[in-house]
Amino acid sequence: MVRTTDGSVVSDAEISLVGTTLVATTGADGKYALAAPPGTVSMRCERPGFKPSTQIATISNGQTKTVNFSVAPAAFYDDAQTDKGWSLSTAGDDATTGTWVRVAPVGTTTGLVAVQPSFDHTPGAGTACFVTGNGTKASDIGEADVDGGRTTLTSPLLRMAGMSNPRIVFWRWYSNNASDYPGEDPFVTQISNNGGPWVTVSNLYTTSNYWERVEIPVASYFTQPADVRIRFVAMDIVNPSVVEAAIDDVEFYSATMVTAVTEEGAPAFVIGAPRPSPSSGPTEINLELPKATSVAADVFNVQGRRVRTLERRIMPAGRHILRWDGRLDQGGSAASGVYWIRIGAGGVERNFKLVVVR
Repeated sequence: MVRTTDGSVVSDAEISLVGTTLVATTGADGKYALAAPPGTVSMRCERPGFKPSTQIATISNGQTKTVNFSVAPAAFYDDAQTDKGWSLSTAGDDATTGTWVRVAPVGTTTGLVAVQPSFDHTPGAGTACFVTGNGTKASDIGEADVDGGRTTLTSPLLRMAGMSNPRIVFWRWYSNNASDYPGEDPFVTQISNNGGPWVTVSNLYTTSNYWERVEIPVASYFTQPADVRIRFVAMDIVNPSVVEAAIDDVEFYSATMVTAVTEEGAPAFVIGAPRPSPSSGPTEINLELPKATSVAADVFNVQGRRVRTLERRIMPAGRHILRWDGRLDQGGSAASGVYWIRIGAGGVERNFKLVVVR
């Protein structure tokens, strides 16, 4: 695996087989080894600081195959190792402890359950991340957690003017169930554009005490993203509880991708826009594959939460129709509003806006 700008090797990148749990990591020489099954597979390469890349490979039984990746640096990347202009508080913050700091985190646990992380997310030698307070003892989960109010972490300006389909990506950690009052206070993520009002992207109540990748399609919230900021609000305001949050490896890049090609040079797929839109019933999308290809298709609400999985399989060559019946994964009908359908196939990701009218 190499960097597109200068051909230098990239270490500590994850190479995964889409739709499986198979993952490998590139070494100091940029190389990796992955025991993939025979057939046509979709392989994804990702490392913080770079735009993800996907390739299609056809592997014969017993064959050893080389699949090379070339990745472009993200337009902006902050691994929290140096100060890049984040604000650790804002007007209205009133937490008495557990305010945001940029440090190497001191992990805390209760029993075998992690509360605050003991390590950052950045691959390699990095140690720092943003955390809500830093205590001194691993066993004291209440020493430096968020207490008595709210604390806000705000990014510097993320300049996206003229960028096609910008995506903000970050890794977060959140715990709020290690007390007598679990799940009562949300971890809020918001974005703003050109100094305008803050728009809430997510309210996370559920503990996710691991480094979780989060991606925000900025154009879903602003028609012309330019000077964008993102902020994270951790709070303890309902009942006294143990709240810990952490953020690391914040980046943004253009998600526009070139049309993928097969090894023979033919287009990997042809895709049509959802029809009809607006829709009061089922929606269909035409998909044409010149060869068998791994396909992933999902429906997201305007907050960026996946509400329906449409496809997760290798589809044979030929013409196909992806169909959404307007129902959610839980079984109910989607309410009126704006949704996004994301389709990945043959190394290409496309996003389509769909309006549902009831």
